[in-house]
Amino acid sequence: MVQQVIINGRPLDLDWEPSLKVGTLPLLSTPSIINNKMMHGVTINGYDYPPVDSGAVLYFPGLPGQGATIWDRSNQGNDGTITGATWVRLSSGLWVLSFDGDDKVNCGTDSSLFSADGSIVAWFLADGLGVNNLLVSSDPPGANIGDFFFRVDSVTDKLRATFDNPATTIFGNAAVSASTWYMAGLKWNTTEVALFQDGVKQADTSANDVTTIQAAQTAMMIGVNRVIPTFSMTGDIALVRVFNPALTDEEFARLFQQERHLFGV
Repeated sequence: MVQQVIINGRPLDLDWEPSLKVGTLPLLSTPSIINNKMMHGVTINGYDYPPVDSGAVLYFPGLPGQGATIWDRSNQGNDGTITGATWVRLSSGLWVLSFDGDDKVNCGTDSSLFSADGSIVAWFLADGLGVNNLLVSSDPPGANIGDFFFRVDSVTDKLRATFDNPATTIFGNAAVSASTWYMAGLKWNTTEVALFQDGVKQADTSANDVTTIQAAQTAMMIGVNRVIPTFSMTGDIALVRVFNPALTDEEFARLFQQERHLFGV
């Protein structure tokens, strides 16, 4: 049962919203409540849920914890349609999505998701390794213009990002372990492509490697790739965000420190 809700540093009067007094955390997902009060962070029963960061064009904080839609709190309306993935609640109170290899979240094709200057952040836990655990991708039809894949590589067990406009591949420098939470980060612009693990830059490549991932004929997907179904996630994914413009190195580090308590790392 929800006993205390703090929004923007102030306790919410539960008499003002009686459904919260007898309900559970998912009831906080009603648009009349969340759309007005989730923008600057919320504390529920003592657990801190991260605020929406400046520049976010997609932000999935993990609510509602039920149903076939995960609501975007970025004010861009990029809600995710869930197919197959199931809701799991961590001991911290955070709701995450669990994928079994053929599940997905369709984030849509809005142009706000695709840019020449952006970042992706997602927490993940892989059940097993030696497979391409797909985090986020977009694979438009046609001549590989705008494609990108962000995943755990099946051979190295390291984070890997691949862009096709122009062709660019970048690997992390440390293998991940199964059944362990990590924060994966990726940024791209006209001067570098950089990959982050737990807030630390693992690798980057300079030159004008990425001009755009814009080719919005096909949606941005979480957990699976449209063309290569073996690129799919078996494990959990949480707190997916897309930023435009790109985050700074310091912002990646700050996000990890702010959120690690939610995942016990």
